[in-house]
Amino acid sequence: MKLKKLNYILFNVIVVILFFVIVEISIVFLLSKPAYIPSSLISIFREYYMFHDREFIQYKTETAVYDSTLYYKLKPGHFRFSSREFDTDFDVNKLGVRDDEESLDCPFAILLGDSHAMGWGVEQDHTFASIIETELKFSLLNAAVSSYGTAREFKLLDQLNTRCLQYLIVQYCPNDYEENKSFSENNNQLRISSRESYDDICLAHAKSSRYYPFKHLVEISSIAGSRIRGRLKDNNIPEEVAVDEASFFMNVLAHSKSLAEQVKIILFSINSRNSEADFIEGIKKELNKEEYSTYQDRIILLDFSSSLTKNEYYILDDHLNKAGQQVVANTIMEAIQSDISKSKN
Repeated sequence: MKLKKLNYILFNVIVVILFFVIVEISIVFLLSKPAYIPSSLISIFREYYMFHDREFIQYKTETAVYDSTLYYKLKPGHFRFSSREFDTDFDVNKLGVRDDEESLDCPFAILLGDSHAMGWGVEQDHTFASIIETELKFSLLNAAVSSYGTAREFKLLDQLNTRCLQYLIVQYCPNDYEENKSFSENNNQLRISSRESYDDICLAHAKSSRYYPFKHLVEISSIAGSRIRGRLKDNNIPEEVAVDEASFFMNVLAHSKSLAEQVKIILFSINSRNSEADFIEGIKKELNKEEYSTYQDRIILLDFSSSLTKNEYYILDDHLNKAGQQVVANTIMEAIQSDISKSKN
């Protein structure tokens, strides 16, 4: 009788384990083929991917290094960076940005920005920086680095050769706000944490993104349970933040030491599947202030709030795909060509 009961328990344990294995394998399949994820589950899968699954290029020892002036840079040389929806090559020059060595030598244009401009998720020649350089046939240095805020981007600009610079292209993202605010509140100085702090973050990131048996099932079930209990993530930017974004950006710009007066600034905002026009409208208001009047004829504002749709982003990842990079490139090229034509007339 005891043996029969033991066999019954063992049978049920095996059935439960097999069920979990099947579910885990099914989740693995959906993560590798996100187009098959049911629409009712896509937000849960995205949250899992974003916060528990994907790796960040800036916190991997194979792809980034600590920097005492900028906290980190990309690791010079060649490496691959991949995730669920892409597998890409990176060629990084000696300065720690995703471009060749020749582009460091007196570029005609420089691109500043974060992961969207760096080209997270696309091959190097498919980034909008590379497309613009190829099509317009001038030297354009892609100096965008994942997760940099505006303050760090302009700190990096101070290290570049800007003697030949005619166009500075700046991609803003709402998550620049905290860094720009800190810069302003710290007497317009950039705070840089220690190497130990960076190493701790890298270790924590490696741990959180590491796989363990049934991780997908456990974490996704937890997220689904939280949704059922009413905990919904609020990704909206607080109203007071949206109001200050433009003013903190202009403060960083005004304290740049590397921009000659003749340099035109092409400015736009790209966010995760939601490039709203609020920031651009805020910049327009800032430019009406007397303290920024000298920038009125220098800044060219671009609005991607209606031209970038869900088709220009990955399904799970919140970055531009190849098509999205092309849309951005086309708009910037039109702006540059139009400005050059006006200058000739």
